[in-house]
Amino acid sequence: PGQQHQAPTHPAGPAMDLTLQNWFYHTWDQNAANFRAMTAIHESMYQLHLQGPIMTPQDFQAHSNWPGDRPHFGEGMGADDDEEDDASD
Repeated sequence: PGQQHQAPTHPAGPAMDLTLQNWFYHTWDQNAANFRAMTAIHESMYQLHLQGPIMTPQDFQAHSNWPGDRPHFGEGMGADDDEEDDASD
């Protein structure tokens, strides 16, 4: 009765390819920027409804802070499949 139940330990998951991990982080940054942009648009529409001030395009760009599109993360696992890449060209 006085003892607390301890959850079993889980085995560590397999190591993730660094390139894939960087893509995930970049996608999460894009999702966060999309959320900031959507929220800013909603707030601007509400302010417009109240006839209040809204953001300038420059302020909106600075607020949404878009991380960019499809960066090159370098070579990860599978970097040796150049022949397959050339075959698809």
